This record gives sequence, structure tokens and C-alpha cells, in this order.
Amino acid sequence: MNHQASAKRLLLDFKELTLNPLLSVSAAPLENDLHVWHANLIGLDSSPYAGAIFHIELTFTNAYPSEP
Repeated sequence: MNHQASAKRLLLDFKELTLNPLLSVSAAPLENDLHVWHANLIGLDSSPYAGAIFHIELTFTNAYPSEP
């Protein structure tokens, strides 16, 4: 898969997250690079991580989603 195809898929993934947000997860690509996303995970009340916020950076290859 090439850079353009993976970028198209990442845009679709972002649209899906925007239309159907997850309860304890938020994620979005950088404005200038669709292959780098920042995400926040919030610990659910029923977990040992209740109230905690974890920030992660996701870097996708040009082969995404074939090679995550």
C-alpha cells in the first residue's frame, strides 16, 4: 500500500471516530501529518486506572492498514 492509499484509509478511520466517538478514547491525527496521531485513554471507573488519563502517540506506516 502506498502513502496516498494509507492516508485515505486514515481519513476514513478519523471520520469513523468522529461520527461514532468511543466513551474513554479520543484520537486525532496531527494537522500536518495523517500518519501521526495523538490519543488520550481515560481509565474507566470499573478499572484500577479509574480517573487516570494516558496520552499516547500513534505512528502509522505507509503500509497501514495492511501492516499496522
